Amino acid sequence: MLQFNKAPFPFPGKRFSVMPAMVVAAVLAMLPFAHAEEFDFDMLSDSDIKMGVGKLSDGSAVALSNDNPKTGKQCLKLVYNIEPGNGYAEFIFNQRGLTPKFTLAGIWKVSFWVRGDTAVKAGPVGIRLLDARGEVFQFMLPRIDSALRKPEWNLYETELNLDASQGHWGNNSDGVADAPLRLFSLAINGGSAGDSGSIYIDDLKIEPVEKK
Repeated sequence: MLQFNKAPFPFPGKRFSVMPAMVVAAVLAMLPFAHAEEFDFDMLSDSDIKMGVGKLSDGSAVALSNDNPKTGKQCLKLVYNIEPGNGYAEFIFNQRGLTPKFTLAGIWKVSFWVRGDTAVKAGPVGIRLLDARGEVFQFMLPRIDSALRKPEWNLYETELNLDASQGHWGNNSDGVADAPLRLFSLAINGGSAGDSGSIYIDDLKIEPVEKK
């Protein structure tokens, strides 16, 4: 901050503190800001994805598939085999540096293209985010069941309030979403009856929702 002992006209005898525009610009550049990001599955290799621990889900698998992707050369294929008893299968992204980043807390729109099968009974689906301190937050995706039962590509959209998760664990487990957060995994629940099948996902996008 620059100090001027003599004020320029027309304020004689006054003392001013002036912050140069370049300093202001530098400070603003260091502040986090929310912006849209797209997750291109074409960037991933097989080593970038893996199965989580899950529950009653032996035989589930995750892969990159060239079977009719929505765009590009490949999409994400989630194969789930969940036994009766409210089990679930978890599909993890290893390289969090490649996944979209939620730079600030608040409300975000999440969208992706999905296709499944008319026989799909599994659900709901949870999306799990990892915050800056290593705490995991789970958000259940509402009204996704109908999208999973369509064999053709269809666009699913929802909004996530990062300050109101449906579960959290790990690290300090204080329930505070410390930005930035990154996509950690997807979890498919089998329900009491269990289910098996395949779901394809492509072109995932996140974008901040402006406050009204």
